[in-house]
Amino acid sequence: MFTPWRGTGVAQRAAAPRERTDLIRRLTLLMSLAGALAVPGVADAQSLAHRDNHLRAEVVGALGSRAPGRDIVRHGVVGRHGQTRRPTHAELIGYRDALTRMLAATVPAPTSSASSSAGSTSGTASSGDLPTCTWEPESGGDWHAVNPSSGAGGRYQIMPSTWAQYGGTGLPQDASPAEQTAIAERIMQSVGPSAWANC
Repeated sequence: MFTPWRGTGVAQRAAAPRERTDLIRRLTLLMSLAGALAVPGVADAQSLAHRDNHLRAEVVGALGSRAPGRDIVRHGVVGRHGQTRRPTHAELIGYRDALTRMLAATVPAPTSSASSSAGSTSGTASSGDLPTCTWEPESGGDWHAVNPSSGAGGRYQIMPSTWAQYGGTGLPQDASPAEQTAIAERIMQSVGPSAWANC
């Protein structure tokens, strides 16, 4: 019969559980440090959510409460079956980036008389004769915005079927600003401002 403690003193037998406890503590600490380095930790996610809340408040102050859409930090993300869940780290980063783009769109670009007249004739990304109600409440000026519930996309939030009907290729949110503006102008000429709910 094998007895692992035979020939050892009482002091050595008492020390073995302490060494095991110390080893477990060290391994636990090492694993928690490795996990914190490999995956963004809870503290990082909380600080990201805190920054997103402040950025969202700035966007609401500049564009109004409807502009930034759903507050995923406070209200979560709606899943496929209508159930709400906490946003992932990647979703929080995407949310922050979208808010930053909205806020950047509120800063007017420097224009001179020569560049503004050239911009309206060359078909660049200017919104031409389109009123702000066609894009500001829809996307906040984000050329790559997508409405997850309706599928509308781009700065003017055009449905993919309408986009194709007016000569757009691919999806609106993937098109160049010039193409998005051109299609939106065609829709405005054909249907008028009633094509946008906020006009």
